[in-house]
Formats: sequence, C-alpha cells, structure tokens
Amino acid sequence: MHNRVEGNVNGFEVSNSDDILLADNEALNNTVGMAILFLPDIFDVRPDTQRITIRNNHIHDNNKPNTAGEGSILSSVPPGTGILHVGVDDSLITKNVVENNDFVGIGVVDYCLVVSGGPFDCSLDPEVTPGFVLDHEASNNQVIENVVVNNGTNPDPGNPFAPLASDLLLATTGDHDNCYEGNLFTTFFSTLGILPSCP
Repeated sequence: MHNRVEGNVNGFEVSNSDDILLADNEALNNTVGMAILFLPDIFDVRPDTQRITIRNNHIHDNNKPNTAGEGSILSSVPPGTGILHVGVDDSLITKNVVENNDFVGIGVVDYCLVVSGGPFDCSLDPEVTPGFVLDHEASNNQVIENVVVNNGTNPDPGNPFAPLASDLLLATTGDHDNCYEGNLFTTFFSTLGILPSCP
C-alpha cells in the first residue's frame, strides 16, 4: 500500500499467487501499470492466481516502450496498458482511477487467447501442460466502480492487438462469469460484443 512505481516494464506484477491486495498505490510511466498473471512456466509450483483485489489505485500514463529481454513472454506485452489481468480468477478490481494509457485501461483476458498465433501459443509452448489449459481462462472477476478514461487513444500500430484498444477490454472465449458494474468509461472492446453486468 501507498507505493509509487515508475520506469519499469511491469510496475506491479503478481504471478501465480493467491489472496493479494494492491491498494492505494500509484503506477505511472511503466509499460504496464499492474500485471496480474497466470503463467504456465511456474504452474507446477504455483497452480493458481486467484482472489486478487486491486482497489483505490491511480494507474496512469503507462506508455513506456517495452524493454523486456527478447524471447521472454514479457517482451510480447504491448505498451500502454493500465491493468492487465491474464487468466486470473475470483478477483475484484474496484474504485481505481485508470487514465491516459495508450492501449488499454483495464484488460481481463484468457491466457491462451491472447498468446494465440505467437511464440507462446498454447498449442506450441512446451511449458503449457494440459492442467494449465484447463484453467487458463479468466473467470469470476468483478470490475466495479472504476474511473477508466482516455485510454486506448494511441496504440502502437505495430501491435497486432491494436484494434482492441479501449478503456475496458474483455478478451475471453465466454463470459466465464466476469462482470462489470458502475464504471465510468468511454470505450470498450469485448470478444462477446458486450460487457456482462454483475448480478
């Protein structure tokens, strides 16, 4: 709590961990402000990423070019992302201000969907096991009462995902009980065509 991070590839990163709170922080001038990740290379040791709460943070201007080492999975992450929530379950993103990120404000995505066609494609990557594939979907996440504005206005044209640029992104193969409620935003992109509402 009460940290300021800047000048990194990932400002804050949580990988294959459970029961984490990120609250009252500021992330700026990173490639990604907050990266919450379910990754296959550590799946055998830590087989989940769930119950992550992201609350009351200011995530802005994360447009730093990606300087991760070539060939690493981080090197494939597009710059200009506020909160990237990959394959994570049962989590809450609430009361954050996410602004001025060139590609996406808040993105909730399935791991295998967003790496499809690249070097980490789930059908090609030897780190991806059948057990990981069974749980790679982002499920049961709530995105509630965030201010998500002026994101997705200047995506890198070399980014193959540039057409998905938006304040809110849901890139999943089904809704997986992810839901959105009470957010202030201008644009969204969803592979479902809608942002599912919370019950």
